[in-house]
Amino acid sequence: HYLDTCKQIYGTREKWAAAQVTRCREWGVNTVGCWSDWQALRRDLPYTVALRVGGQDWLKGNWTDIFSDQFRLFVQQQVRKVALPLKDDPHLLGYWLANEMKWGPDHRGGHLFDQFLKLPATAPAKVALVSFLRQRYGTLARLREKLALKADSWDALLTLDVLPGTTAEAMATRLAWAGTVADRFFAVTGEELRKVDPNHLNLGVRFISQLTPPAVLRAAAKHVDVMSINFYDVGPWRHILRGFSPDHLSIDGFLAEHYRVCGKPILVSEWGYRAADVGLPNSWPPISPTLPDQKTRAARYEAYARQVIDKPWLVGHHW
Repeated sequence: HYLDTCKQIYGTREKWAAAQVTRCREWGVNTVGCWSDWQALRRDLPYTVALRVGGQDWLKGNWTDIFSDQFRLFVQQQVRKVALPLKDDPHLLGYWLANEMKWGPDHRGGHLFDQFLKLPATAPAKVALVSFLRQRYGTLARLREKLALKADSWDALLTLDVLPGTTAEAMATRLAWAGTVADRFFAVTGEELRKVDPNHLNLGVRFISQLTPPAVLRAAAKHVDVMSINFYDVGPWRHILRGFSPDHLSIDGFLAEHYRVCGKPILVSEWGYRAADVGLPNSWPPISPTLPDQKTRAARYEAYARQVIDKPWLVGHHW
């Protein structure tokens, strides 16, 4: 609908882009955010670019083996393809590494530990997981005691595909592994991006605000310049989302807990409200509120934006 309307009104992509630049300047919008046509707008507005180096199935949350040499090669190739031509552009603010990756239990499944545990024994990520357990517990006797495992050797853990039990210790181990995965991911992507383009910001992975474990935030903070977080108003559904894992951070105080944990400037990288008066269903996802009309939508925009303005740890917000 939008595309068809724009073709009728503007005729060409260039005329559409010129109109959007004028509109953004009049409205005080000063950055081209993710999913925007930055190629058409880059000469007139500061902009951001998605690198797409997550290596993850966004819908299912399945990870690629980020401990493998192939993953680093993939990141190198993608960074050179996207960032190398842009490294000297003064209008570019920085790069998103990926979008809404799965870091813990959510609508796409359970803990990363259980997902990586199912990998073949020879997979680099499975070897890294066993090394993680060895460092965490020191001896096989302590591992067997704490996790109720019957492994006769460290190598025997390579064939393990299920961690039994939901004890506090087992849960703590699962959560700690998420931090290890995050440290590896942000180290590799950050290193390769900095080699190619040292001039622009590493904007992180656009975390889902209600589904972020603190261990992952702490790991990311060692490597990124800005912590980007997609932060929608989900109303009563917020408690359901928190229920996926007790370790997911509270969003109270407009991400105050996220800032306390990561200590980095936070950019709200995606948010918005929808209304029911536009002739479209506007019903997905169901957890986002659908407001009755544009007047109500504008009022909610203002209320949200005012809360961003008075939080010193929030450096911007992308509608």
